[in-house]
Amino acid sequence: MLFCIQSEQSVIGCLLNRNDSIDKIPVLQDSHFYNSDNREIFKEIVSQIKIGRTADLITVGTALNKLPDIMVYINNIINCSNGSYQIENYANKIVNFGIKRALVAISNDVGHLVSEIDESSTCIDMVASRIEELTRTVIEKEPKQLKDTLVDYYKMIEKRLDGEIKPIKTGYEYLDKKLGGGLERGTLTIIAGRPAMGKSALGVGIAINVAREQHSLFISMEMSETQLNDRIVSILGEIPINFLRQPEDNKESKHHWENMSNATRKAMDLNLHIDDQTGLNIMQIRNKARKVKRKHGLDCLIVDQLSFIVGAESEKTWDKIGEYTRALIQIGKELDISVILLCQLNRECEKRQNKRPMLSDLASSGSIEQDASTILFLYRDVVYNEATKEKDIAEIIIGKQRQGSVGTCYLEFIEDRTEFKDSKFIPSDNIEPVRSLQVRSWSNNPDND
Repeated sequence: MLFCIQSEQSVIGCLLNRNDSIDKIPVLQDSHFYNSDNREIFKEIVSQIKIGRTADLITVGTALNKLPDIMVYINNIINCSNGSYQIENYANKIVNFGIKRALVAISNDVGHLVSEIDESSTCIDMVASRIEELTRTVIEKEPKQLKDTLVDYYKMIEKRLDGEIKPIKTGYEYLDKKLGGGLERGTLTIIAGRPAMGKSALGVGIAINVAREQHSLFISMEMSETQLNDRIVSILGEIPINFLRQPEDNKESKHHWENMSNATRKAMDLNLHIDDQTGLNIMQIRNKARKVKRKHGLDCLIVDQLSFIVGAESEKTWDKIGEYTRALIQIGKELDISVILLCQLNRECEKRQNKRPMLSDLASSGSIEQDASTILFLYRDVVYNEATKEKDIAEIIIGKQRQGSVGTCYLEFIEDRTEFKDSKFIPSDNIEPVRSLQVRSWSNNPDND
């Protein structure tokens, strides 16, 4: 028998007698309750306490008057309650039974998964994912005094000093310097720009650079596997993409064929994983990242791009994007990786004389601004101004950096290979520096309160 009605009633009675005893049972959730009436009562009690109301027989009973004889039932529970001193024991028993019932439900579903899904690895991932969700419900991290955290903190500083812990380098020297050494694990970085600026190219470039020494996963919901390979081989072999797309027109180009062979050998040495399935939801993205992490190791996940992610619970665009960005942060923390999300800017920047992007140009920018640790804007002046002197220069504008300062660095963009490279370019007077852009003040942003 995987339930204890008496323990459920005892917790409810304790809470109704002493609302503040809820602080003793942070792990307990309404889903852990077996009895449906007890579940609804507990849920209502927690709801009232959260908004600062006193939860008692009258307030809870009135809210749940749709349940038959609910006042009598709650009153009997209160009268039989023996205080709140054992509430933790009761709650632990409820949680334990709730998790065991969930495990039984998972085991019952395994047969259905096996018969419905061809790939055994997919079945394993789905089951593992559900078990991990159960694990998170029983782990409650308690606040610590600062002095208790400092020992571990200085151990981590020593590891940084010894090179055991270091940022994930993007492979672009000046960008890494601006980012304090590179990308930080457990964080979300946004790369944003208007169409044709080279967002995917920069994402691919970072994926390649990370994969030289570590492991990266590039999830492309926009480009096919063939298009990705075109770009990767083009970059590694310094071959124009047009040659790869139409090799029959260049059969005599011995140099390109030799470079292609060299590129293939380099590609074979990369720890780069690619996936071109489109229309993925967050759970699918998470499962793919988990699978690569488990089999090969993973340090950086690049998702191209935001507008192709599906499956949000909310119908509102603002809330959808918030669901996605928060989930990607969770993936980064859970797998101890850096997550990069590519996204497109709205058209507002094109209405300005200075078309360099700013934070307000992000589509549904509130949730993205709030959740991202770093926001990089990609801008190439040649897209708007063919007569520009800086045709091959791309600006990487750091619009937000939680652990550092904003600013701009410059990369060279080789268009026929869609490749970004380090550049020693020094801006002329006609390029407006990033400090003159309208970077939003974080202290005044209500979304960050």
